[in-house]
Amino acid sequence: MTERLAQLRARVGAWITRAQAMAWLGEAELQALQQVERHTPADLFTRAQPARPLVVAFFGGTGVGKSSLLNRLAGQTIARVGVERPTSHEVTVYVHAAVELATLPEHFPVEQVHIARHADAARRNVLWIDMPDIDSTEQGNRELAFAWLPHVDLLVYVVSPERYRDDIGWRVLRQRGHRHGWMFVMNHWDEGAPEQEADLLTILHEAGFADPLVLHTCCGDRSCPDDRFAELEASIKAVQAQHGQQELERLGHLAHLQDLAGLLQTARRRLGKAVDWQDTLAGFQREWSNAAAAIADGMTWPIQEIAAEFASRDAGLLTRLLGDRTDTSSAARQGPGETRPAPRPALENPAATALWDAWALGKLTEVCDTLEIALRRVGVAPQPLLARLQPAIESAGQTVNQRLLQSLRQGLARPGTAWQRTLRRGTGAASSLLPVAALLWVSYQVVIGFLRGATGQAAYLGADFAINSLLLVLVAWLLPYLLHRRLKPSTETTVIHALRTGLGLELEELKVRAEAAFAETEAERVMLLAEAGKLLEELGHPGEEPHPPPSAAVARLLATPIRP
Repeated sequence: MTERLAQLRARVGAWITRAQAMAWLGEAELQALQQVERHTPADLFTRAQPARPLVVAFFGGTGVGKSSLLNRLAGQTIARVGVERPTSHEVTVYVHAAVELATLPEHFPVEQVHIARHADAARRNVLWIDMPDIDSTEQGNRELAFAWLPHVDLLVYVVSPERYRDDIGWRVLRQRGHRHGWMFVMNHWDEGAPEQEADLLTILHEAGFADPLVLHTCCGDRSCPDDRFAELEASIKAVQAQHGQQELERLGHLAHLQDLAGLLQTARRRLGKAVDWQDTLAGFQREWSNAAAAIADGMTWPIQEIAAEFASRDAGLLTRLLGDRTDTSSAARQGPGETRPAPRPALENPAATALWDAWALGKLTEVCDTLEIALRRVGVAPQPLLARLQPAIESAGQTVNQRLLQSLRQGLARPGTAWQRTLRRGTGAASSLLPVAALLWVSYQVVIGFLRGATGQAAYLGADFAINSLLLVLVAWLLPYLLHRRLKPSTETTVIHALRTGLGLELEELKVRAEAAFAETEAERVMLLAEAGKLLEELGHPGEEPHPPPSAAVARLLATPIRP
């Protein structure tokens, strides 16, 4: 079970580390992982021995008699008491000589641990600990006491009649009641009263103990008629006989799994819900449409100025107007509601009037800012999505100007609409063919008229025929020619249409790329959620065989039921 717990912890850590590297999580989750309790009672022993002893610790405040209880148990003075240890800065471990202890963890000061060995075979299966006072005036002593708690199976909470309501111990009980087994000893019982024991039982019932094991003892030179010290070891032996040690170990492991599951659930919430992502995408599409419309409106005047200037100059102006320069300085960016500045009418430096400038970039940046706020509002990290969006937004100046240049070249190469080009092809052909046909007809009439005049069949053609023939040829040429010229789009109109078309296409392309960034981010999020869900399932069902309910002796030690 311990190895399984370590594997699950490593996998949870790997998931959090990977999610943090993808910017879904921050340093807080990594720090929370480090703070999750990782030590178990098994860490105190070497792996060579077949079965480890049950770890039992005397736990409580100053002056309640923890050390006296351990000395009475050992039958000798092994733990310093009273004025000899006023601040309880030392931990005493009472263990059988044959038990192989592992190297103490780094957070345990070796100089503050006193190990007392014994040779009593009847006590070989229990390791006793006299812990520092949890209410010590020295911070280091309290920290040492709390550092030992993860290494304990069963806590013997020692109180005294005048101090059984001390708050520090009960806070620990409320925080760690599900991690250990608990026995309760009211020491100095010669100074106590039955109503105090009844009050203690009421407190324990409120803490979740249905039938707590409460003993009262007298230690040191004191004696009392109702001393139940002998039941202390007898109760522990009964627990061991009913496989209680395995139950307590499983209780501690279950607490570790619950800690990991809680951490994983908290981290998983940072990835957001599907409905949050759908709402965010819908909001983004609305904001993008508004920004695109604003950009198109804001560029109307610059486009018209460029078209007018282009129509009055040579085609070389195209390259200068739509050069690579894009002003992205933050000083040029304007806030929401401000009108786009008009280009300089003189256009003496056309390269300075590139259509895509900081104002246009700012409109798209505002969309990203709104998106970031929306994600943070629902508690989702925006960095994974923004990391995919920002490169496309930042390179928009270059891509837009390139698209405008390409669109303008195509527009000038194929001006007008499709039906205009079709009609112009027809009028162009007619302006050439109709005059030729008219000339052919006139030539034919001239030849026929000459032949008839020479043979006396008719008079020679006169001036009227010549005038009418000239008019016919002129009309046959002029009418299609005028229609052809009329159907030709103006350079200014062509430039405006091409720039607007290119701008619309590029904005739509940017939107497609942004939606692709959403899709990639969502796929990554779903993948992480699936991995976290699998881990949570394993943490909730760690692969153990079903266990029967704990025995009555073990159940008295538990604040909450152990779920299988």
